[in-house]
Order: sequence, then C-alpha cells, then structure tokens
Amino acid sequence: MSMRRLPFFVFLILFLLYLSSLDNLAFSVVPGWNTTLVTYTHIWFFTCILVLLLNVIGYWLTSGHEEKTNWKVFAIHLALTLPIIVDAKTYLFDSNLLSGDEETLSRAFETRLILSFAINTLFILGQIVFLKHLIKTPKLLRLLIKAFVLISGGIILLIAIIWTIEWYIGTHYYNFKMQDRFEVELKADECGTCFMDWQIEYNVEITDLKNEKNYEYKFFSSEGPYIRFCLSKEHPELILIQGYGKNDFFSHLINLNRNTIESVQPYLEIDNKGFVPTHELTNEFELLRK
Repeated sequence: MSMRRLPFFVFLILFLLYLSSLDNLAFSVVPGWNTTLVTYTHIWFFTCILVLLLNVIGYWLTSGHEEKTNWKVFAIHLALTLPIIVDAKTYLFDSNLLSGDEETLSRAFETRLILSFAINTLFILGQIVFLKHLIKTPKLLRLLIKAFVLISGGIILLIAIIWTIEWYIGTHYYNFKMQDRFEVELKADECGTCFMDWQIEYNVEITDLKNEKNYEYKFFSSEGPYIRFCLSKEHPELILIQGYGKNDFFSHLINLNRNTIESVQPYLEIDNKGFVPTHELTNEFELLRK
C-alpha cells in the first residue's frame, strides 16, 4: 500500500468505527408517553458522520492530487479526531449516570457535559486544520464542496422518500356512522419517530346528525390500534373510546355537551353508564362494526 493512501485508509477506519457506534446512541423517552424523541445529541452524531465521510473523501482526493502527503496536518487532524471516536465507542463516564445517589449522579452529569464539550471542541478544531490545508489547493476544495452538496442532497432526498412512504403507508382514514346518531371521520397515524412502542396518533371529527354540530379531538394509543368506539343510551352526549388487548389500560371519554375529551380509568368510571361497542379497530387497521 502506498504511504500516500495511508491517511485515507486511517480515516476510513475511523469513519466505520464511528458509524458502528450507532447502537450506543441513547434515545430519550418521555415518561408516560412511550415516545422516543430525536435530540440535539442525535443531530450532532449524524453531523459528525457526514463530516467524517467528507474527511475520507478529502484524503482520497489529496492522495491523488498532491505529490507529497502533509504528515503534520494529518497527525494533528488525527490527534484531534481520535477522542470523539474513542468516546463514541466507549461512552466514557456514562455508566455513572445510571447508578449512585443524587450527588454522584450530579457530579457524573457535570463531568459528562465538560467531557463532551472538550471532545467536540477538539473535533471542530481538527476540521478547521483540515479545511485550512484544503484551502491551499482550491481545486481540491471545490471537489470536496461538490461532494458535500451531492451527499447532503442525497441524504435529504432519501429522508424525504422514506418520510413520504411512511406517511403514505402509516396513515389510515375511516368514515363511519354510529347508530345513525353521529358521523365519524377518523385518521390513525402510526408515529414515525417512536422507536420503542407502536404509538398511534388519532384525529377524530364527529358530526352530530341531529343538530349538525361538528367536533374535533386528538388522542393517542401507545400499543397499536386496539380501540373500540362505544355509545350509551343513558348518556347520549358521551362517546367512549376504549382500549382493549394491549391497550386495555387506555380509555378516553368524549363529552359533546362540554366539548371535552379526557382520560378515564377503564372499568371504573364507565361501568355504570351502559356503554355498548359500535365499532372496533383491529391490529390490522381493519374497522369492524360490532
């Protein structure tokens, strides 16, 4: 192997190591909502992946256009980049964030913040050193900018395609009548950013066929589309959306007189109101009439 290709292969290995640490990336869960959120940590992680990929491309270009490798720039760049790779693979000090008393947790958290700031600062400095080296060769810089635009455009296009497919496949629409009293339009949207549970977000529009009044409500279920719509002869102003199966802990009560929707405890607050199921949504997103 030519020594001129060594920086390229070294940074290719670093890129693959950093990419393989994706499994260590922590996802934030909102208690009670079973929802996973993409945080600034994730954004920074994927930004670093893109930057390291550009480093690999940059060293490939320099190895083919420069007569001599600038080993000083390479050594400084490598030294400033290694800490973020090591941290991603080992998650230094993170074990202390999962155990110990409050004081220990506080100290570990402060240490983690300082360490992350220092490591990320070194990484940025390394990119500045590499960029200053490329500026001396305008042709290489132009090629790298073109690569950045192409890669970024490709990533954006891929995300847009995936999002469109998920939106098209993961959104379900229904229109039905409940005992000739209400007309219901229901949209069930499978949450595309929820990585842990099968969260379904609902938007329901209800039209009272007697007075032509319209109502709109939003709610969610955390374990798939196991829900039933129920009516009560004794309380015609109430509509019960009751979870079953994996969602048997989930129920919402709509009060049309008050124009409200609220969570209720299953089998406790609703048993004495004479609710009868009219429609049921299955785990295959099939709407059945009861």
